[in-house]
Amino acid sequence: RICIYSVLSPMLASNKWNLTTVRLYRILLQQCRSIPSNQTYNNKSNKPSSSDPNNAISTTTTTSSSNAPLFLQRPLNPHDWGVASLFHTAPLSNNDSDNDDDDDVKEKDMDRIITLLNESIQKNHSQDNQKTSSPSNTTNNNNTKENDSFFVTVHQLEQTIRREFRRSPNNNDNIDGDESMSSDKEWNKSRIMQHHKRAIDAIRILEHQISLWETTSVNVDEERGLRVVATSSCIGKVAISASSLSNKYRFAYRIRVENINPPHTPNDDDETNGTAAEGEGISVQLLGRTWVIEDGDATESVNQPTGGAVGKYPVISPGEVFEYMSGCDIHSLTGNMSGLFHMAIVSPEQAQRNKAGYLRTPDFDNDENKFDLKVNPFRLVATTK
Repeated sequence: RICIYSVLSPMLASNKWNLTTVRLYRILLQQCRSIPSNQTYNNKSNKPSSSDPNNAISTTTTTSSSNAPLFLQRPLNPHDWGVASLFHTAPLSNNDSDNDDDDDVKEKDMDRIITLLNESIQKNHSQDNQKTSSPSNTTNNNNTKENDSFFVTVHQLEQTIRREFRRSPNNNDNIDGDESMSSDKEWNKSRIMQHHKRAIDAIRILEHQISLWETTSVNVDEERGLRVVATSSCIGKVAISASSLSNKYRFAYRIRVENINPPHTPNDDDETNGTAAEGEGISVQLLGRTWVIEDGDATESVNQPTGGAVGKYPVISPGEVFEYMSGCDIHSLTGNMSGLFHMAIVSPEQAQRNKAGYLRTPDFDNDENKFDLKVNPFRLVATTK
């Protein structure tokens, strides 16, 4: 393990605010190491790896492991209620080594982590003065998302924090080992304050990310190479009626259905058997959903096996993600939500034909390619503020 003073020595050697710097650094590392276990995380795929959180086989995460996962995700914005997106995404690079050297976390992965955290800070600031609006029904058809949500390990977070504390906040120059710094590169008071502000923002955002992780469930269908990530957040209270003194708690939840299969390579069998060749990724279509909402002692069911999701019937090809946000209301301070997505495997030819407009294919009513994709239970925890 790298000594804290060897990591921060360039900064400590050139300013008198070393105590605050060390404390902020320690707080961030402690946050990483206190990431709670997520009992729903049963991430399985067809290419297991002991160190990659995107492909690891695990039934329970542990806070003692440097490979314990955290899903870094964008804050839930109530204005996205009813919005659906279908896009390409990419996980962080695989880390096949379990040692703790700085070099084993790639620079581009650290940059993606920092970019997502910075965007979270900016979005939180912009939402501070916004009030919840009526749900919308817009559809976002962006093809790619460069800085989408992704899984990280504790080790990746720790190495990113170490790198940022070794950098100048103004010019991103690595000042490690530079004993002959010119006057324009020295850590003056304003630059140290800027660095501390970034660290304090990071503490707050990481705390929020951990809070979201506690209300997130993950399920991976290993056989078909699909992953479902569900996250909820309380967005306030709503009155049951004008004359009623009691309220319900309103929750927004974001559902993310990922096709983590490798990209499909066309072959001569595509038109004859309607499936991809063995070892290649399949495309799937979402046909409907079933939800079970636990509200105290009461249970409510929503059964829409042919209703799509927010009115859409997306075809999700290898490397693609379908994501949408919706919501529900419950009376209790805590509840749970779980369910199924009713899916069907489609051939690459069908996938291309049905991409435009999220069209539903009607000949799945009695098709042997239909299957159910489980959504593990995720918590609904009300805020009393």
